[in-house]
Amino acid sequence: MASDSLLGSHAPPETWEVLRSSAAFWQYPDMDQGVAAVLGAAVGVVGAMGAATVTYFGVRHQAAVTAESEHRRTIRTERVEAFAAFIESVQGAHDALIDARVQLLDLGSAPDVTEMVEEAQSALEHLRAAKSAIGTATKWQAKILVLGPQGLVESSHNVLQALRARLSVLGRVMPGMINGVVSTADWQEREDEHSQSWANSFGRFTARAAHALEGREIPTPRSD
Repeated sequence: MASDSLLGSHAPPETWEVLRSSAAFWQYPDMDQGVAAVLGAAVGVVGAMGAATVTYFGVRHQAAVTAESEHRRTIRTERVEAFAAFIESVQGAHDALIDARVQLLDLGSAPDVTEMVEEAQSALEHLRAAKSAIGTATKWQAKILVLGPQGLVESSHNVLQALRARLSVLGRVMPGMINGVVSTADWQEREDEHSQSWANSFGRFTARAAHALEGREIPTPRSD
């Protein structure tokens, strides 16, 4: 062999092994290109997987943000409906109680039995309307209890409590006024106190409802 004449018969075995490996490598010149192609493909796959992972988490994040925004929008819409319906109902009850009070005052000064009966019947109709409106407001308060916030729940309770107290006073005095055993002075002051409590409670409720819809912090509730 040519390698024998060049290196001689005394070349170390390690040298022959290097020569054989080198000769084998050059007999397959496409081997390094294949390895490069495989490595390139592997890098491409890893890059694609990385891009896909980033896209996946990006989409998930955007979906979560969208869902949260939609949830807040839904809650606000439902709160607007509940707050408005509650306010409309308690205002209706308040108006009916005002009318009942006027009729009871007229009842106390009625000149004859016929007019007294008419005033009593009219007062009773207004008291029934007030009771019905309070019942409707109570149903909407239940929805406020679910939707929150908690500070508004307590305010709505105080509003209804004041209305029920007024209804109780006016409803209880009417039979006595018809029979002539109860005078206006016996109940008017108490009704005035409950009416003022209603006004204070209602003012707090509307202010806190506005805060809730605007996303602002609601003041700490306190008893009316």
